[in-house]
Amino acid sequence: MYIKKEYSFTDLLNNSWSGATQVLEKIEEDGRENEAMGIIEETFYGEVPTDTQVNDFIWFDLADIMGLYEE
Repeated sequence: MYIKKEYSFTDLLNNSWSGATQVLEKIEEDGRENEAMGIIEETFYGEVPTDTQVNDFIWFDLADIMGLYEE
């Protein structure tokens, strides 16, 4: 079965797990939700990623791309 669904930032936060949840909470705390969504949309443009692909991208790549934990 193939299901395609559009997610908002809140949907991502509610459906993520492990380290991705902490990354999304930090993004929300910093008020950078729109920036994060733009990066995610650009990264997966033209494809329909699985939930795991999106979660792993958020967990392992997004924080570095956005410089979330840089001082």
